[in-house]
Amino acid sequence: RSLTRKDLLKKHILRFSGTMSGKGSRRRAIDVKGIMPLTFVLPQEYNAFAAAFSAIRRASGSNSSNFWISKPIGLSRGRGISVINDIGDVSYSQPIVMQKYVMNPFLFRGYKFDLRLYVLVTAFSELEAFIYSEGFARFASKPFSDNPECIYDERIHLTNSSIQKEYWDDMDSDHPVRMAKDGGGNKIKLSWLWRRLGDQGVDTEDLWEQIKELCLKTLLVVDGSITPQPNSFEIFGFDVILTEEDMK
Repeated sequence: RSLTRKDLLKKHILRFSGTMSGKGSRRRAIDVKGIMPLTFVLPQEYNAFAAAFSAIRRASGSNSSNFWISKPIGLSRGRGISVINDIGDVSYSQPIVMQKYVMNPFLFRGYKFDLRLYVLVTAFSELEAFIYSEGFARFASKPFSDNPECIYDERIHLTNSSIQKEYWDDMDSDHPVRMAKDGGGNKIKLSWLWRRLGDQGVDTEDLWEQIKELCLKTLLVVDGSITPQPNSFEIFGFDVILTEEDMK
């Protein structure tokens, strides 16, 4: 859970970077920025979230780019996720995670996507891990837009397969999934995407090295909180979203 729950992952990131007080806090010469967006756990961090929300709104002059994504703690498959830009829409009758929405995702043919990668961990005490070179990209079914009028359109903003399966039949003929013809639902193979990005001049080898470093840093953040289990292993799924900055 230290790795798979966003509220616990945030806690371990703070502890790892030495920003938490108390015994056991330590600093390491590893930059943990980029592991996850600006994140708050509600209700306990509501005041801090409200302050950050207001600061971003003041800086931008409006709520047009002040998008946040709300995720219930402990749920999966996109259940209960929503995107908001009005703090009045925030409801935490149950514990939730509020994360700053990535406003500048790297798009392929105009569609938002994220990557699902798999990492085999055979040991945490002296970390030993292997990343599978094949994975898949999960695509939204409708072209990306940051227009506030489209903020509630899950076809644009959410890539979870359990959500997008409702819209598979509505995908346009030029959608990447239609082009690839080798995935399933809203997914395409990572190898297919790498080839197409390479054709566009993207240095996919460098990008892959950045992704591996991100996965490694994430594992290092939590390795002290996971009890070693001799003669065992675990496979973790990593979700990675690329930004325009990543591609420069």
